Amino acid sequence: MGLLRFFLSISVVIVHAGPILGVSLVNGVVAVQSFFIISGFYMSIILNEKYIGNNNSYFLFITNRMLRLYPLYLIILLISILVFSLFTFLKLPNPLSSFFNYPLGINELVFLIFSQILILGQDITLFFGVDQETGSMFFKHDLISKGLMAWNFMLIPPAWSISIEIMFYIIAPFILKGNQKTFFLVAFFGSASIRILLYYYGFQKDPWTYRFFPTEVFFFLLGGISYKIFRRLKGLKITSLHFWMAQLSLIILMVSFPFFPSNKLFMPIFYTIIIISIPILSLKQFENKSDRFIGELSYPIYLSHFLLWVLVKSVLNSQALIGFVTVVVTVLFSFFLNHVVMNPIEKIRHKRLRLAQ
Repeated sequence: MGLLRFFLSISVVIVHAGPILGVSLVNGVVAVQSFFIISGFYMSIILNEKYIGNNNSYFLFITNRMLRLYPLYLIILLISILVFSLFTFLKLPNPLSSFFNYPLGINELVFLIFSQILILGQDITLFFGVDQETGSMFFKHDLISKGLMAWNFMLIPPAWSISIEIMFYIIAPFILKGNQKTFFLVAFFGSASIRILLYYYGFQKDPWTYRFFPTEVFFFLLGGISYKIFRRLKGLKITSLHFWMAQLSLIILMVSFPFFPSNKLFMPIFYTIIIISIPILSLKQFENKSDRFIGELSYPIYLSHFLLWVLVKSVLNSQALIGFVTVVVTVLFSFFLNHVVMNPIEKIRHKRLRLAQ
């Protein structure tokens, strides 16, 4: 599953930076919602197989998840502030310059600053515009309409999905752990019903399509269903052939995505294959160190690529090369971040689990 996570993160980079020498993968909606499914699967595994016995602690679970997310995020946020400060001084376009170019009310300023420090709340900015004269925030129906949006002030724009992840972590132990069938079903069908109602009443545009937490809970819980398949497959012998066939099939589907005549038809097919493939990939992933290693690059890639894309755009004039160079630089930088930041943090997280036993 590491290779799948890697390609999904590269898909997000391509969505922002442009194709890699003309090659695209799945769109941003599919990539992010696939990550939500994978996250729901992982949370199901660790809540039911790691956070048990003496480790059965809500506080331990939440703090360990925050250790996973926040240190790297805060480091990239600090680097972004430094780089974008230089860009602002040089009068180059960047998100930080929005704070100087447009007036903001005190409440709006506090919200936009603290949501970027805490991560939580960044998804809310996608639903609000900013009055360019008064600096006040107001509700907007979609991201397509013209005008200044609150997300224009975000220094790490992709972090809105991390905000949704955190909110899911907060409720996950009450839905995914043990035999919480009633809560699971209520959350699953409740989220699906909200999505259907929104579509029925005309909320079919971004950000309602995949950035609204109540509807995205559905995808996390699809990951919970995938975990139930995983438990049934545990007794079966999954060979390396099965593992690589599943990996290769998903990658072929991702590369083929831009050529499908109807993305709306293809998306549920892709999600279904993801749900079925994840258990097969996971059963062998624990034996495959290289696959785990490349999968761990997905979070650094996801967080750092916007900053690096802005840097690459400021240097390169060739639009055809920007996507390729951004991907290469982001992957290399993510190797560095993984080695220097994420690996030491993982040791701390695992030590906390061992000490709690």
